[in-house]
Formats: sequence, C-alpha cells, structure tokens
Amino acid sequence: MRLTACVQLSAMSRNDDYENRLNGQLELAGIARLSPEQRRFIEEQARIYRFSFQELRQLGEICTDLQMWGEPPIEQLWSGLEPPSGAGKAARQQILQQLQLHRQRLREMPNHYPESSPRSPDATDRIRRVTEERPQLGLGWCPVASSRTRCCNLLTLDAVQNCGFDCSYCSIQSFYHGDEVRFDASFAQKLERLEIDPQKIYHIGTGQSSDSLMWGNQAGILDALMAFARRHPNVILELKTKSKNIAYLLKNDIPPNVLCTWSLNPQTLIDNEEHLTASLEERLVAARQLADRGILVGFHFHPMIHYDRWREEYGAIFSRLVEVFDPLRWRW
Repeated sequence: MRLTACVQLSAMSRNDDYENRLNGQLELAGIARLSPEQRRFIEEQARIYRFSFQELRQLGEICTDLQMWGEPPIEQLWSGLEPPSGAGKAARQQILQQLQLHRQRLREMPNHYPESSPRSPDATDRIRRVTEERPQLGLGWCPVASSRTRCCNLLTLDAVQNCGFDCSYCSIQSFYHGDEVRFDASFAQKLERLEIDPQKIYHIGTGQSSDSLMWGNQAGILDALMAFARRHPNVILELKTKSKNIAYLLKNDIPPNVLCTWSLNPQTLIDNEEHLTASLEERLVAARQLADRGILVGFHFHPMIHYDRWREEYGAIFSRLVEVFDPLRWRW
C-alpha cells in the first residue's frame, strides 16, 4: 500500500512539474506564435505525449512550414499519425518521424502555384512620398560585385529610396521599411557635379534601391538622368523596371546610351510573387513601344524560380520574345 501510494505521488509530482514548465516551453519553442487553434492543439498533444522542449520546437517549425507552403495544418494530419499503441516515448518519436518525413517529401516537390490569382490593386494608393535633402549621392558598386563573382560590374545609382511594388523575394524590403518613398531634393545638382573618367566605360543602373520607371519624372529624376546620360556618352545608363510607366520616354528625346530593361517572369509568378507590378503582357507591350522609337531595350530573368510548370511557362516567354523582338537588337 505504501509503495503504491509513493509511486502515485511521484507520478503526480512529475505531471505537476511538466504542467508548470509547459507554458514557458511552448513560448520558447515558438508555439505561442502559431494560431490560437494550433497552439491549443499542440498543448493538448503535449499533455498526452509529454513532448520535450526540442520536440516542441520541431513541431513548431513543421507547423510554420506547412502554413507557409499552403499545406493542410498539422491537426488535420494527426489522426493518421497516431500509433495504435497509445502514448509514450516510442509513440511520440513515431509521430515526429512521420511528420518530418512528410515535410521532407513536400520540400523535395516542385513549388506549385494556382493557375490564376487575383491581381493586386495599384501600388500608389498606399505610398507616401517624401522629399528630403540627402548628404551625398548614392552611387556605389552592385552588392554582389567582387573578384570571386562573375559580375557585370554594375554601378548602382540611388535615384529613389524604397519601392512601391511588393515583390515577395525583394531585398529592398530588408533595408527600407514602411510605405515612405524618399526623393533627394538636390539629386540633379549632385548628379551634375559627379566627375567620371571620360576614357572609361561605365555601366550605371538605377534599379537597385527602387524601380527605375514606376515614379516617372517625379522630383525631376528622369530629367536629371537624361541630362547626365547626354553629358557622358561613355556611360551605359540602365533603367531596370517591372513597370509599364513609359510616358516620359515616349514624349522626350532619349540619349542613345540609355537602356531600358524589363525584369520578366511568367504571369503565374507575377500574380503570386510580384505583387502590384505590371503584368507580363503590359511589360512586353511597353518594351515594344520603346523599341519602335529606337530606344535600346533588354530583358532580365532575375530571379528565375523553380516550380512545377517552370519549363513550359518560361519557354513560352522565350518564344514570345523571339517572335516580338529582334534578338540581334537586344542589349541583354
């Protein structure tokens, strides 16, 4: 009798200790960041299977991955994972192993996007434009340029800081935050004072800190850039864009050393990843209009994204480019 009572008290003590530690472990393991429904579900299963902190952390990571990939949540999978033998160390290890295998299979599958997605509203509705005086001209080497990379040695010129588009993969979002887009009040004057070697060829692009064309000539940025290109015929000035805003370029004389390039992706990716940007058709139409005026155009596939229909849909773009444009007149 005494031995049985001691065993029961010891088990109750362990249960109380686990219960007291559970909330803190859920917080540290990232479970608290999940939806309320998922948190409650994990809590319930933790009380049944007594998951360790590391096991809870793995469950939290799996839940987050499934949510980001648009897959059914863990609670919908659970009933098919539970072993008939009930709770215990072997049971929880089996559940975790099956969840990890499920996640690994999903990782190895190509990305999948729906056939069509609703287009996002226009970018300009959420943007606040700010004009300020910057201490110096934002001119520097492309971040990936180095002796160990195969690079075009692009110099980047920050005509505008921050972008009105919302591409999911864009690095601009990591160093500019919020919806303020900043223009330099004396950008034209700084650019006019810039001295460069007339004997060297420079490749300068304005698409690193913002889209080159979406703002048009706001704050006189395109006026300043065209004047700069005229003064320095040894500069290849590249305006890289996902926009259809070419009104300024159609109405004004453009120096022959100005190159307008479009970043292209299949419409599937534009709908799902390149939010607020011009459609693929709008980009190609804009490029064709400029080419018809004798303005140099080019195209980038940056980034190319692997997904289940990548070969067919990228191939269709390549075929369309060869059909609509003379490849001998592309600059890149």
